[in-house]
Amino acid sequence: MKHTPIPKKPAVTLEAVRGAILELLQNAGEDHLKSNEISKALGIKSTEPAYDLVREALETLAEEGLIFRTTRRRYGFRVPHVVIEGRLENLKSGWRVVSREDPATIFEVDQRLLWTGMHGDTVRAKMIAPSRPGGEPRGEVTRVLERANATVVGTLKKGRGLYVDPDERRIHRTITIPRRWVAHAKPGDKVVARLMEWNDPDAEPEGRIETVLGRAGEMNAEIAAIAASHKLPHVFTDSVLAEADAFGSPFTAEDLYGRRDLREMTIVTIDPVDARDFDDAISIEEHEDGDVTLGIHIADVAHYVREGSELDREALRRGTSVYLVTGVIPMLPERLSNDLCSLRPHEDRLAFSVFARLSPHGAVKGYEIVKSVINSKRRFTYEEALDVLQTGRGDFAMELLAINRIVHVLRANRRRKGSVDFDRPEMKFRLDENNHPVEVIEKRATESTRLIEDCMLLANRIVAEHIGGAKKGKDTRNPFIYRIHDVPPKAKLMELADFVATLGYSLSIDNVRPKDIQRLLEQARGTDEEELINDMALRSMAKAVYSEFNVGHFGLAFTHYTHFTSPIRRYPDLLVHRLLAEYAAGMNGARRQWYMAQMGEIADHCSERERAAVDAERESVKIAQVEFLKDHVGDVFEATVAGVMPFGLFAELKGFGIEGLVRLRAHEGDYYVYDERTRSFRGLRTKRSYRTGDAIHVRVIRVDEIRSEIDMELIEEEEYRAEMSESGPVRTKREHVAADESGFTLAELMSMPPRAARKGHVKDAVPEKAGERGRKPRGGREERTGAAPGAGRRTTGKRAAPKKKTKGAPKRASAKKHSGARKHAGRTKGKK
Repeated sequence: MKHTPIPKKPAVTLEAVRGAILELLQNAGEDHLKSNEISKALGIKSTEPAYDLVREALETLAEEGLIFRTTRRRYGFRVPHVVIEGRLENLKSGWRVVSREDPATIFEVDQRLLWTGMHGDTVRAKMIAPSRPGGEPRGEVTRVLERANATVVGTLKKGRGLYVDPDERRIHRTITIPRRWVAHAKPGDKVVARLMEWNDPDAEPEGRIETVLGRAGEMNAEIAAIAASHKLPHVFTDSVLAEADAFGSPFTAEDLYGRRDLREMTIVTIDPVDARDFDDAISIEEHEDGDVTLGIHIADVAHYVREGSELDREALRRGTSVYLVTGVIPMLPERLSNDLCSLRPHEDRLAFSVFARLSPHGAVKGYEIVKSVINSKRRFTYEEALDVLQTGRGDFAMELLAINRIVHVLRANRRRKGSVDFDRPEMKFRLDENNHPVEVIEKRATESTRLIEDCMLLANRIVAEHIGGAKKGKDTRNPFIYRIHDVPPKAKLMELADFVATLGYSLSIDNVRPKDIQRLLEQARGTDEEELINDMALRSMAKAVYSEFNVGHFGLAFTHYTHFTSPIRRYPDLLVHRLLAEYAAGMNGARRQWYMAQMGEIADHCSERERAAVDAERESVKIAQVEFLKDHVGDVFEATVAGVMPFGLFAELKGFGIEGLVRLRAHEGDYYVYDERTRSFRGLRTKRSYRTGDAIHVRVIRVDEIRSEIDMELIEEEEYRAEMSESGPVRTKREHVAADESGFTLAELMSMPPRAARKGHVKDAVPEKAGERGRKPRGGREERTGAAPGAGRRTTGKRAAPKKKTKGAPKRASAKKHSGARKHAGRTKGKK
């Protein structure tokens, strides 16, 4: 009988052993191995002839400098000398340095190896260990090149000495304040501290009190702290104010040269009742063939804010106006924003006008973009315009109704192409004379707000196509600043598809188009889960940003889009006005090259300032929410489960848009277990379950204004009825108002992280910081229709223990030794 021979074990070669050893020691990183440990890992016994090859390979590799041998006869991989300079970041997953030359190059850094680096600093780091499978190389910070924050905003506290506990949770060190630098601040004050030079990692960082903002926890002080922490300048310099005040009159006769005189045309503005600056106006002309010419007239701010002037430099630095609960931080001085550039009724004003000739089916048959002088014939509030649209009677009813007819066609066309409309309410606050919120007002979009919105969308699209679609020479492009919105990330789309599947909906994520998202929202419209699906869809989107490169606008389903219609409060719009004027006059090659070199940096800066403004606005709303609920501790509310996490569920109060944490495990009468697969809680005794979207009743049991925490508890149906029969529910006022004043813009929504884990709810977990409803929209009234949140997180990371005892403030890692500081190293904080 013939047998198949058993194959022999392949011969082991020296080269194969060398390669295996290098790979083994590289993956071992800082773990050094003995020769017998190496041979065992390679599957070579010490009794085999191949063991001699292991010893020979180790010797030759050490001689060549590829590995090294320690004094304890252990071997390690010799790390190549690699140094990078980049941004130090404190993330939930830990610390890292991202190279500024190549963002794909990242070093993971242990907190003990940060030198004196803080979150956001530009640092130099060297590699200390190569990457392990699935990870990044490990590094060590060797020098701080540039501080991200010259000042730190926080609360002055007293431990062994006085110190500032930063509001920014990613700043992992407290700031010692020597007695001579305390000024008139007292423990418990919200302060701004200026950092002193700090080059010794074994010493505490020190600072001096620069500004006292008020008592921590008070609403005015907390909102002032928001402005300071986001570097939002709220005072104009004397030189900027002097330049603005130097304009004696709106314009001279010479300023009208080359402008189209539209002062006899019927032009009106429609704005919120409390608006003080009117930067856009509209008009319409009907033609015998059924066409109409829709006019959009925008304040010519660029006429006053000249390139390189003090006003221009300050406007660029600010980037945008910021709308906090207690007031606005404007981009331009009041002399311009509320006077010279405001299209006030019955006053001549300089403008940039876009005329679009539209067919009855909404096709753009032609357009003009001209500088003009206008005189608004009527200032409508949104409520007044809505009354005209609903009744067909009132001032300029014929014009408003004609405009509304054509914008309905434009809106239908846009939606057919897939434009995604997120119809969400905004919660605003009515404040008393002390800036204390006494009422929550729910505002929704109306016919009048949508009318203005669609007019602005049309103007922005035409201007972008005018520049971006213009014929150019081969391999050239017109320098311009676009508003872009990329395709949603695949991972977030998968998360959205999984979520809606649990509710009985489906979403295809292969080559997703705006129509796919729109179809999902339309299917959910009018259902109990409509708002939840809207929120999840928003979270799945990319962020809208400014860019010198055009990639289109996914949410609006536009191939070209820009910001042109709000130059009083957005710098990109002001820049677009300048570019339009230069292109019309004939831009020369030198100017073209200058713009090409500058545009990317300007776009990035404006995007960053917009994100800071959105964050500040959202945080100010959170503070107002907490302040409002201080007066309602013990009250019961109808609510909806807004998110479910392992540590509890988040409940959103119906009609208020305010969220709080319900710690289900502590709920009396049952023990609830979290099911990760279904993202729900289930009671072991009652079998009652809770998942996102469920209607519940809650009682507010604790409000912490310093940490911005709101805790709630579930109450049963019977208890809720009893409470309501005695006191009745806390109610909110509902209004149908401006889309631009009430609706989230793309900028706000795309900066908005998941709502299921909001700042300041959890002491023993690290939830994501979610967006709260904001004030005036950042992207302008025209961008309310497509949106998406980001997923920014606030984390503190693991804190290192101090290397030696020093006087002054405690390090956050050793806060358990000091009253008022943190309890122990590495624990996450309540305010996230």
